[in-house]
Amino acid sequence: MARVIESLKPTTAKRMVADASNRPTLAWVGVALVIHLVVMVATSLGYIRDHWIDPAGAGARAQAAAAAPEPPAQVVPASTSSAQSPVAPPQPAKAGTPADDEKALLEQRANNPEVKKLNEKAKPGEIPKDPQHQGFNLDDSSLK
Repeated sequence: MARVIESLKPTTAKRMVADASNRPTLAWVGVALVIHLVVMVATSLGYIRDHWIDPAGAGARAQAAAAAPEPPAQVVPASTSSAQSPVAPPQPAKAGTPADDEKALLEQRANNPEVKKLNEKAKPGEIPKDPQHQGFNLDDSSLK
């Protein structure tokens, strides 16, 4: 009982911050600042070198990079496997009106399963009874 009454006594400011003063908070803030400073300097070394230490060398390095030949593109060797069928190159587009091109594209993709799924009409049982229907309703479920 005495413990309960003691906890109801007014708390002083010194007692409230006693826990924080026992922890090395300031030391951890210092560690975080040092880590941030190291990361910022490490990611800015190129800028520091090009603008403060050696601005003339920056121009020379830029010219050397522009004059350097690009590495050759990696060529993938054609496989001799007969299991792979060669892919036909795409047909060049016929010149026509945009409406004709769109109709031809729609006809070409009509048998695509994704297009069929998007254009499929809803069955009568799938349409909500009223437009305000919000989906799942406890009255419609077996959880009565």
